Amino acid sequence: MRYSVIKAQIEKNKENIIAVKRRNLGNFSELTFFWKYRDCPFSEAFNWLAQDQSGNFVGMASIFPRKFSLNGELLVAGVAGDFAVDKKHRAFGPALQLQKTALESIKENNISFIYSFPNKHSAQVMVRAGYVEIGRIERFVKLLKTEHKFKKYIRFPFIAKLTAKIIDLILKVTSSETQYNGKKMQDFNVENLAFFDKRFDRLWEKCSKQFRVMGERTSDFLNWRYKQCPINNYEIFIVHKKGAEEIIGYIVYYVNNDIFHIIDMLSLDLGNFLDILIAKFIIYSRKESISLISIAYFGNNLIKEKLRKFGFYAREKRRKVLFYKKKSLDPRDCMFANNENWYLLIGDEDDI
Repeated sequence: MRYSVIKAQIEKNKENIIAVKRRNLGNFSELTFFWKYRDCPFSEAFNWLAQDQSGNFVGMASIFPRKFSLNGELLVAGVAGDFAVDKKHRAFGPALQLQKTALESIKENNISFIYSFPNKHSAQVMVRAGYVEIGRIERFVKLLKTEHKFKKYIRFPFIAKLTAKIIDLILKVTSSETQYNGKKMQDFNVENLAFFDKRFDRLWEKCSKQFRVMGERTSDFLNWRYKQCPINNYEIFIVHKKGAEEIIGYIVYYVNNDIFHIIDMLSLDLGNFLDILIAKFIIYSRKESISLISIAYFGNNLIKEKLRKFGFYAREKRRKVLFYKKKSLDPRDCMFANNENWYLLIGDEDDI
C-alpha cells in the first residue's frame, strides 16, 4: 500500500489531527489542541499527516519548538511527540515515512536539534529514521508514609496503621531534611503561587548556564507550559529569603493519589540553595500528608546525588531519551552524547 505525507496546517487540518489523536492516543479536546499546537510562546508546532491511497489520514507526527540554552547561547530545538498511526496501517510503512519526513524538515524550520521521550514501540521506528539513544529517564521516589505498604502484608488494619506510624516517625527523624532544618532553613520562606511572575525571568538569567544543555524557563514559557495547560492542574512551590522577594528556587508539581509528582525544578545554585529547596519541599509534603514524592530526571549526576542525599532512591529507568541532529563540523556537537551536560525533567516533554 502506498502512502503520502503532507505538512499539516494548524487551522486547515485541525479536525484531521484531532481525529488521528483520538483514535490512537485517547481523549483530546479542541482546547488542548490550540494550547499545544498553536499557543506556545516560541512558535506553532510542526505537524505531518500520513494519507493512504484513498486520501484518508491514517497517522501523524509532530515537532514542538522549544528554546534551549547551549553553553548559555539560546537556540531553537524541537521535542518530537504525538507520533501515532492507525492500527491497521502500522505494518505498511507510514510510521517510518512520517518520521523521516519530519527529520528532513529540521533545516527549513531552523531547528538545531530534536529530542524525544518515546514509548518502546515508537522508539524502534524513530531509531530506524535516524535518532540515537543518549540515555534513559530515571525515576526517583521518596517514601513519606508507609501505611499503604504495610496493609499489603498485615491482615489487621489497626496493627498495620500502628506499625506504619512508628516507621513513619523513624523515617522523619532520620531523614536529611530534618537534620538540615537548622538556622539556614529558618532564614527562608515558602509560598505557593498562582502564576509565574517576572522574578522567574531573573532566576532563569542567573541559572541559564548551570548545565551545558537545558531548556529555557522564562515566565512566559512557564505560564504557558504549566498554568495554561488544560491537561493537568500544576502547582508552583517557591522558596525565597525572608525579607526579600527574589526566588532562590521553585518546584512545579501535581498531585495524584497522595503522590506529589515533581515535573520541573530550578534553583539559584546547585549547592546550598538546592539543598534548601528540596528540604523545604519535603517538609511541606509531610505537612500535606503526602505518601510519596516522585521525580523523573535525565542528566548531570549532581542532581541524582542531591536526591539520594535527601532519601530518594532510584525506582526504575523509564523511557529512552532519543536525540537527532544533522551531522556538522560544529565542535559543540560532541557535548550532546554526554549525559552530564543535560538537564531534562518530565516538564521538558511535549505534554503531561
